Amino acid sequence: MSAAAAGLRPPRRAAAATIAIASVLALTAFAAAPAGAAEETVQGWTLSCEAGTCRASLPSLSGLQALTFGRFAGEDRIALGFASQTAIPDRERPITLRLDNRPLGTLAPERGYAGFERPEAFWLLDGKTIDAILQGGGPGRRLRIEYLDVTGAPHDADFRLDGLAALIDRTDTLLDRKARREGAAPGRALPPPPPIGKAALIMRQGLPARILERHRAASDCEDPQSPLLKPLAPVIGPLSRTAMLYGIPCAASGGQVSYKLWVLESGEIGGMTPLFFALYDPVFGWRGTDLLPNIAFEPGEARLTARSATRSDTGCGGRGVWRWKDYGFAMEEYRYAPDCGRSRNPADWPKVFPPR
Repeated sequence: MSAAAAGLRPPRRAAAATIAIASVLALTAFAAAPAGAAEETVQGWTLSCEAGTCRASLPSLSGLQALTFGRFAGEDRIALGFASQTAIPDRERPITLRLDNRPLGTLAPERGYAGFERPEAFWLLDGKTIDAILQGGGPGRRLRIEYLDVTGAPHDADFRLDGLAALIDRTDTLLDRKARREGAAPGRALPPPPPIGKAALIMRQGLPARILERHRAASDCEDPQSPLLKPLAPVIGPLSRTAMLYGIPCAASGGQVSYKLWVLESGEIGGMTPLFFALYDPVFGWRGTDLLPNIAFEPGEARLTARSATRSDTGCGGRGVWRWKDYGFAMEEYRYAPDCGRSRNPADWPKVFPPR
């Protein structure tokens, strides 16, 4: 029976959604609370105040993002920001904001918004845009932030603004001073984010949802969120300025893990491509496969290694090495152990490719 026929797809999506919500709630708590401050909830916002500063955050309707709020010491105006661990915004691209589907504007990086504190977050710099959000908050009102993540995937982050006025009133009480219903950038109240490259952010973001959906639809692999595979981390690494490698665990048995590999392009054309490789069999010769065992990836050399430790009547395992060249992996070497009496070091195994 297929996985779809068995009704496994919806629970998989539910599991992924649960993980995403857990991740953003962890980020929300971090963004909201100054060190040592007590938290409270105000109509969906998580709020903490200490030493003349109030911070709050609100999960998006999808659970993938958080809207952040700040009243910082020495400033009576209000700052608004955004954070996401599972759909990290690409801070080199513009973002668009809408209030109840009415455009508020498109903000350019470093002029309309900028990163502070963490690589996964930014704060708005444009006071007029913040003013419009503060004045537009109320029952039934929704803010949408449209952006591209670091892999080039589009996202719509929707937030209910029902509790915004109550949140501001509560901070007035806790700080014993009234806020001006005006927007302000955080300025010197927050440090700049630590320097980190886009490839590192892509790796930090983990498996994109579109890769997982394609993986589940196009393969017979076990669910990556199953009890057997969940503890196994995917293999992620940069292949070029716009291409990333994703190795997703497919099956695990006898100490060997098989991976299905994908390339995700985030350039102007973009797209997802499954990878296929040649493996040697002493009986049938070379055969093609979309699974590689026990893989390792060296980002600096864009080199992929796979080692099989499966014993059989015809051999005792193989080891292949491939390097990324422009648009595909080229085999550099393949060794095969014809019997288990030889050294366990693959470097000592007979070389099958290249033949000399």
